[in-house]
Amino acid sequence: MTALLEAENISKSFRTASGPVDALRDFSLNVPKGIVYGLLGPNGAGKSTFLRIVLGLIHADRGQCRLFGESGQAALRRVGALIESPSLYPFLTARQTLLMLGRTSGIDAGPDIGGLLDRVGLTAAADRPVRGFSLGMKQRLGIASALLTRPELVILDEPTNGMDPAGIQEIRVLLRDLVDRDGATVLLSSHLLSEVERVCDRVAILNHGALIVEGVVSDLVGRESRLRIEVAPIQKASEILGARAIRDGEHALLVSATRAEAPGLIKTLVDGGIDVFESRWTLPTLESIFLDRTGGAG
Repeated sequence: MTALLEAENISKSFRTASGPVDALRDFSLNVPKGIVYGLLGPNGAGKSTFLRIVLGLIHADRGQCRLFGESGQAALRRVGALIESPSLYPFLTARQTLLMLGRTSGIDAGPDIGGLLDRVGLTAAADRPVRGFSLGMKQRLGIASALLTRPELVILDEPTNGMDPAGIQEIRVLLRDLVDRDGATVLLSSHLLSEVERVCDRVAILNHGALIVEGVVSDLVGRESRLRIEVAPIQKASEILGARAIRDGEHALLVSATRAEAPGLIKTLVDGGIDVFESRWTLPTLESIFLDRTGGAG
């Protein structure tokens, strides 16, 4: 896959009353073209800082970012973004907001506004003042604003903030549609790990400003699968399997093993006088990987 976004050895620190804080430390990342890419990490991990650097809102202390192979401001014309909560004029309607933003972007957005509002689920509220919008509705309008210029790269920071489960599902469909139908690339950050697992092709997990895990979602989940075996007596079975097995409740062990090793492991237990009641493969969730690698920080 062609890298649409390339970040090389980015470092950024901020001054605080208690001294400098490193937001990013020699952070490198490549985002391929034509996928949904998830950026994960606990609060303070550096996600929003990185997105702001990509968009030129702040500058890195060291390192560089390239968009579409370029490092200048011109490439940003091909990007649409929503960072945190959108700032909107409360007296304008949703339709007027998009018309105004289109004019400031130098485009005639009129013909596209109806379709954009429909894509984000705001058709019924198109001519209502924004002051009466819920947080989720404002977020939908912010996403529509990010799509106004038909960008090749869409950057969204917590795009489903304030939405109910139905709204989250709608945005999930929209994100996939942007990639699969429009040919765009989506880079998003989110705390909703189950949604990230459903919608993203690749993810990167940050902690304390550094990259700790990166890869294809299905590979990350599949790589850490384990064999769950219900046995008795469990203590003796644990001694036979050694350090590769950990307890999972009163009657089962989770065993790190490949599929090729599984028959031999079970035979070893049976030959050792262990009763095996059930064995099955368990796949961890992206959430469990996240919590394991970040120590459960939020």
